[in-house]
Amino acid sequence: MIINRLGILMAERGIKISDVFEATNISRSTLTSISQNESKMIQLETIDSLCNYFDITPNEFFDYAPYILKYDSYIPDYREEAIEDLKKFQSKLEDYGHNEDRILQFTHDYLNIFGDSRKVIEISVKKVQKNYNYLMGIDIFQSKDLDDSNAPKEFDVIVTLTDSYNLKNFTEDIYNNVSVTFQTKIKNDCMNLVEGNIKELENFASISKRKISVYIETPFGDKSLVISPNKKTKEEITKEYNEILIEWWEKSL
Repeated sequence: MIINRLGILMAERGIKISDVFEATNISRSTLTSISQNESKMIQLETIDSLCNYFDITPNEFFDYAPYILKYDSYIPDYREEAIEDLKKFQSKLEDYGHNEDRILQFTHDYLNIFGDSRKVIEISVKKVQKNYNYLMGIDIFQSKDLDDSNAPKEFDVIVTLTDSYNLKNFTEDIYNNVSVTFQTKIKNDCMNLVEGNIKELENFASISKRKISVYIETPFGDKSLVISPNKKTKEEITKEYNEILIEWWEKSL
């Protein structure tokens, strides 16, 4: 991994993007993209101007760690196996007919967002032509069901990113061995993945008819957020659950 330290350099010196722009004539949009490490390529002329402005070498402008990280997320196998359980209850499902409340409850039992390792984050690490895979489970619980959480009591839902899902510890092996700059990037990347995998909580908020407060605990730091109900009606949520059931069912035939 290689990233630039422009954001850190500005913070250390109390310098704003407008100050760098006025001194180097590099556009504000370019400076913003570079400082947030969103730019895929930085021109040599730009690097030269920035190093000259901060009076540093290119080695001080960039940070490097001997890893290449790729992220993915998916539903773990044990939840996929719920298809087999559903097949056993086909007649029971048919008996439910179009009673929306009962369908919601039945599908909730199998597609429930709450529980251990509802989703899995996979981090593929490449180092010196060797590949290593690390898995982390996303546990989602209502706070009333937890006794040992460190989260403040006022939160409705606690989301925990648990390391060593496949008995390999990413925090010890990788995270603790990179600079603070890379640790911050890893934290942000993982936090974004967690948030992207709890979108279903919008349905929970809709059914609850109120905003819900969520506390996210990770090995890299914690975060709180509020999830608002989506605009889906109860009927639309029911239909959505049914479509997921049908899709899973067809795959199992």
